[in-house]
Amino acid sequence: MAATIKSDATLRAIKPPASGRVFYRDQRVPSLQLQVTSRGTMTWYVVAKFQGKAARFNLGHYGQASGAGVSLEDAREAAQVHAEKLRAGIHPHREQEDAEVRRKDTFAAVRDRFLRVYAAKKKPRTHVAYKQALESKRLQAWEQKPVYEITRKDVIDLIDQIAEQDEKLIMANRQLAYLRKFFNWCAEKGILAESESVPTDRVSHRWQRSNRAPAGCRLRRSNCFGKWRAGKTTRSGRSSS
Repeated sequence: MAATIKSDATLRAIKPPASGRVFYRDQRVPSLQLQVTSRGTMTWYVVAKFQGKAARFNLGHYGQASGAGVSLEDAREAAQVHAEKLRAGIHPHREQEDAEVRRKDTFAAVRDRFLRVYAAKKKPRTHVAYKQALESKRLQAWEQKPVYEITRKDVIDLIDQIAEQDEKLIMANRQLAYLRKFFNWCAEKGILAESESVPTDRVSHRWQRSNRAPAGCRLRRSNCFGKWRAGKTTRSGRSSS
């Protein structure tokens, strides 16, 4: 049975074993253990279960609070953080790897995947429409941005920009529709985590028509005139002011 660590005084009194290694368990945080080898190397570990299997996580070598290495208090804090992540189903050592993978999921990379996996299976005309909408020069600022960093405000600003000119109102509406499908697909594929909001959620538009159409306008009045407004959609389906 592993000996117990009560304080820094206990650690200072530890002697290396004649051979092999011995383990000491922390009294305050049971999952925290200190391994001591015959060479005097003292290493902190978190010993716990992950997805039903025993796992051990290296926290670094023991060191005084004022020197190099991991102090008792820092080891306890790290062990508690590890325990919380494990309970949430997060592997502490894979978390950084997952973060690096997610940073590679830029808008440009995911867009190309979407066009290849989803849009390419649609009718040629639909495929071309998706391609034109998602490869638009207006989206260049998003190219190297991870998808999860694109916000609802980014979408609203983009749609407002497209709709600034009256003749672009229908284009703004279509752009929003294509982006909504793209981001919903990202959520379905797990590219956006369940805890992350889809940036096109609750983004809608509202028309404000003028009284008269300009002379020579051949389009419907709602297409000649209007003012785009991005906003929140209420439960009734109406846009809020």
